[in-house]
Amino acid sequence: MAEGVLFELAGTVLEGLGKAAIKEAASWWGARDDLKKLEKTINLIQARVRDAERHREEDGSDAIKEWLRRLRMVLYQVDDLFDLVLTVDLQKQQMEVNKQVCVSFSRSGTLCFNWKISREIKSIRQQLDEINSDIAGLNLNAYTDHKDEPQPQRARFMRNRETCSFVKTEDVIGRETDKNIIIGMLFDPNYDDGKKITVIPIVGFGGLGKTTLAQLVFNDENVRKHFDLATWACVPEVGDQSIVMRRVYQSLTGDTDSYSPLVGQIKSGIQDSIKDKKYLLVLDDIWDDSRDSWLDLLKLLECGASGSRVIVTTRSANVAKAVGTTKAHNLGLLAEEDSWNLFKNIAFQSKQEQNNPVLTQLGKEIVDSCGHVPLAIRVVGSLLYTENEKGWRRIRNARLSEAKGKEDNNIMQVLKLSYNYLPPTLKQCFAYCSLFPKDYEYSKDDLVKLWMAQGYFDPSDTDTGERYFLELLGRNLFQDPNEDDEGNVKRCKMHDLVHDLALDIAGEEMKQIEHLDQISSPGGLMHLRIEVKKPEDDGWEVPVSLLAARKMRSLLLSGSEYVCTTIKASSLKLVILKYQSLRVLNLENMEISVVPNSVGKLRHLRYLNLARNIGIKCLPDDITRLQNLQTLKLVSCSSLKELPRDFCKLDHLRHLEIAWSGLRDLPLGFGKMKSLKELDQFVVGKSCGIDSLPPLNICELLINFRMWRSDAVVEAQRANLKDNQLLTSLELNFQPMEVTPDLSELDKMLMFLQLPPNLKDVRVDDYEGVEFPRRWLDGLSKLVSIRIDDCSNCRILPYMSRLPYLNDLSLYKLDALEFVEDEDDIWVSGGELCGSGAQNGYFPSLTTLTIWDSRSLKGWTRPATDDDSETRQLLFPRLQRMRLFECLKLTSMPLAPKLEFLEVQHFNWKVLESNLMSIDDEIASSLSSSKLFTSLKDVSISAIEDGPTYLTISSMLSNLQNLRISGCNELTSLMIESSNSIQCLSIHFCNSLEYITLGNLSVLETLFFSNLKKLTQLPEEMGNLSLLYIENCPELASLPQSLVGLTSIQELEFSRLEKLTQLPEEMGNLSLLRKLKIKKCPELASLPQSLLGLTSLQKLSIKDCPNLKERYEKPNGQDWHLLQHIPEVIM
Repeated sequence: MAEGVLFELAGTVLEGLGKAAIKEAASWWGARDDLKKLEKTINLIQARVRDAERHREEDGSDAIKEWLRRLRMVLYQVDDLFDLVLTVDLQKQQMEVNKQVCVSFSRSGTLCFNWKISREIKSIRQQLDEINSDIAGLNLNAYTDHKDEPQPQRARFMRNRETCSFVKTEDVIGRETDKNIIIGMLFDPNYDDGKKITVIPIVGFGGLGKTTLAQLVFNDENVRKHFDLATWACVPEVGDQSIVMRRVYQSLTGDTDSYSPLVGQIKSGIQDSIKDKKYLLVLDDIWDDSRDSWLDLLKLLECGASGSRVIVTTRSANVAKAVGTTKAHNLGLLAEEDSWNLFKNIAFQSKQEQNNPVLTQLGKEIVDSCGHVPLAIRVVGSLLYTENEKGWRRIRNARLSEAKGKEDNNIMQVLKLSYNYLPPTLKQCFAYCSLFPKDYEYSKDDLVKLWMAQGYFDPSDTDTGERYFLELLGRNLFQDPNEDDEGNVKRCKMHDLVHDLALDIAGEEMKQIEHLDQISSPGGLMHLRIEVKKPEDDGWEVPVSLLAARKMRSLLLSGSEYVCTTIKASSLKLVILKYQSLRVLNLENMEISVVPNSVGKLRHLRYLNLARNIGIKCLPDDITRLQNLQTLKLVSCSSLKELPRDFCKLDHLRHLEIAWSGLRDLPLGFGKMKSLKELDQFVVGKSCGIDSLPPLNICELLINFRMWRSDAVVEAQRANLKDNQLLTSLELNFQPMEVTPDLSELDKMLMFLQLPPNLKDVRVDDYEGVEFPRRWLDGLSKLVSIRIDDCSNCRILPYMSRLPYLNDLSLYKLDALEFVEDEDDIWVSGGELCGSGAQNGYFPSLTTLTIWDSRSLKGWTRPATDDDSETRQLLFPRLQRMRLFECLKLTSMPLAPKLEFLEVQHFNWKVLESNLMSIDDEIASSLSSSKLFTSLKDVSISAIEDGPTYLTISSMLSNLQNLRISGCNELTSLMIESSNSIQCLSIHFCNSLEYITLGNLSVLETLFFSNLKKLTQLPEEMGNLSLLYIENCPELASLPQSLVGLTSIQELEFSRLEKLTQLPEEMGNLSLLRKLKIKKCPELASLPQSLLGLTSLQKLSIKDCPNLKERYEKPNGQDWHLLQHIPEVIM
């Protein structure tokens, strides 16, 4: 470990010496004097330990390394001893409070325990005396520059920063030229040159920004539009091509299931994903330079369309030669001006540069010493952000000149400098990150819990761990932050060079391994993560050699990403027996079915992860003896039905994760767990009502009502749910309930359940009540999203129209609901049209509305009870997206003048009539614009009931870009008026459609016609198409002559046209045609001779066309030679 860490550990031990329980235990058998001597010895050692750490860093002396190792092991031994004493004392206090008697805490038991403690204190004191006496032989020089550093550093760290200093991808400086060069290579058809695939390598040493450059290119808007498919696969230091292939498969298919397919399925999955598509694939951080090992993958990637590209980033020129089909793009250093601009953005606070010319000069010297390497500049700039002028001078004078050059190990000097300036506690946090592999995405919440389990910060200060995480991010030791909608950082990654630094710092104390031969000295191993790759048939077994690491504090077992992994029951028992010092035990997804009762002997354990072990049916009773347990993860333990009876004795449990488990109840007294601060799911069952929900410090919560309780209404009145001020997302789930509730009582219970005032998202599932309380959501002024799902009896919904920030409303499977609201309840100001512009108008912020499978729904508003009242026309002033599915009785909806996306399926045609076709002039004149629905960009109409036989799409829809019509079986004629906006038109499964008329669609690029059984002819006007797809139109006997005028068309496909006999002879005019596919056209006997003139045609595919196969198949077809100029012919 690095300078300051052992100093801090010694300080922790000294702090423990002052605890009353330690002094009492040492007061027996003459150990009190040993305790005093122990304190004196540790003080003497602490005074010199930082000198020893500095010597170790500078000259690497083996003697000093061994001395520090001995000291570290003894200090950990003291820490374990003190922790045990405090744990036993805590158990004793709990027994006294509960007035229980235990043999362990009888007078004889106490004597025995204290005697053992006294003996161990004597032994530790003797070991430390020997270590102290050996200091003289180390010949340590006394350093003066670290004597007063810890407190000022800690103060600087804890001071609030003015701004966030890390730089996001959009803030990248100095790579615009490189980006344009790569994009040019992506777009330039000359790079195809008859090749099946073009591979573009980006080469440069670590820290130059190869991945960042690839991200800039990948996320460019024009690049995304240019390719049919764009995907990214990161394969850092992976030499196994089967793993590379799996990651490519995952990136293309999105299939990340750990129970992954076989190699054959992976290969077919890759081909199916990219077949006939122009794709972009980025392979980031490639290391394998064996050409032969790449051939199999490259062969698979050849089935894409012409113009496909693969970008490879690598540090190795040999890799670039092995995989590249073009000259590699060698990424250089930043220009001097760009280096300075990048540094300024990170290192200087607001206006600091202008006000302090001294810092400016120092900064330019520091930038020069960074060798114009972006990573080095970022890290050093982040370090300087909180330093004063003295700090800038000290860093300028450090050995930054070693960073000049182009070798990764020189950049490490810069990274090491930033690490050296971390406070000791942060150094431990940083080193702990070495337990995870490169390109690992660190979860902030989980990493903070692991740090807390190791005692790197006081668990009572819940914000400290998060500050630590953000400080490492602010210093650019983390990167690529993943933020939630509120801008809170949730996950980060670590640059591979920074990860190398963490590995170097961790040394032999922390290891993440795949093979046990990677451990040279298991005796000093304290933290271990094992990637279990190839388990035996009956499960993974802990190797005997590993059992020497008796003082292990972290054991994280990780199953292979691709192999189902289990651990032998005997090995699990052995791990618990041997590793009694464990603070962290991670057994996630290890197919455990029985947790040994001996787990209760892990008295130091703070973090236990049993998630995703679906075979666990119960937890052992002795797990409640884990007095120090802070985090327990039981997510997706679907067979787990209950927790141990004495679970609430876990007084220090702060984080409990039980979502998607099988729990149907929580233990009696659960609400009295005062330390519990995080809970992802609360279960209302036999033992716990809603009033047992403890006060929590969380943002998201799921409440599962598993049983109807007779006192549910009273319990809802007593519940303190409203006091959870931080709660922003709440889900209430009522299915399945073991006892059928009285529906009127259920409605009352919900009425009394007062919701937290800061909620932004509310979801209710499987509520069996008839009425939601009308005013249930009143006062929730921050509510953004509401989803009500599968509430089959519900007839009345809560008031929602006045929620000022409600943005997204989803109503699913509300079988009994006839109207969303009553017209009598709608407030209309001064007779104005609701929502016509008032700030507190009707659904003032709603932009997305989804209604799905509500079969009784007749309309949005129930008609007023006063028969003489005038029906008011409502509108959603800001609605942009509306989706309506399976609502056959729905005949009307409020108007939506700003609607951009409309999708309707299996619905009543009158909904469209009321919204798109029957707009009253008086209503239109009351709006700011006289043209309603001109904002529509995307319309999808499918499976309508009582639809028209004739439909005209008006040219008034001047922004309509995509139109899809499907399953409209009554439609016989379709006319689309001239439009300067429609780009894509798709018409499918309209069995009665005979005539399609298209006006002048000047920007139409893509046209799909399929399964139109009565269509006899295509429209004469077809815009400026680049893609035409015609399938299963059995009555279509010929193609229009206007087809040959589509001079911009690039892809043509004709499939299942049973009466088609010929193609237009003038097809040779289609000079840009790249791909022609003909399938199942049995009457088509020949191809036009003019195909010889199609010089751009790259691919011709003919399938299930017997006449064409006989005539054109190589080598016996009489006219096969006419196709020789086409690079790829599939017959």
